[in-house]
Amino acid sequence: RTDIRVSIGALFQLLSELCQHSQTTIQNAIDEFLIKTFLSVEIVSESQFLLQINDITGYLESNTARLFSHSLQLLRSFVHGNTYVSVMA
Repeated sequence: RTDIRVSIGALFQLLSELCQHSQTTIQNAIDEFLIKTFLSVEIVSESQFLLQINDITGYLESNTARLFSHSLQLLRSFVHGNTYVSVMA
């Protein structure tokens, strides 16, 4: 049976990497939002403007969550594969 103290360093490193990945994912979404420009050839009402801003932010939120979820799924698959290989070894 493996002592947790042997692998605790790797687990903390993994946690650190996950935190860094989440910060990077969120920062990328913020950067994407900030570079978007809203242009219109006519004056739009405040309600129309807010609707369009809400659409943009809604897209960025769902896209960011989807990207992060995909990354976590890849990590789960990798860890599961490593666990399987470790058990078989």
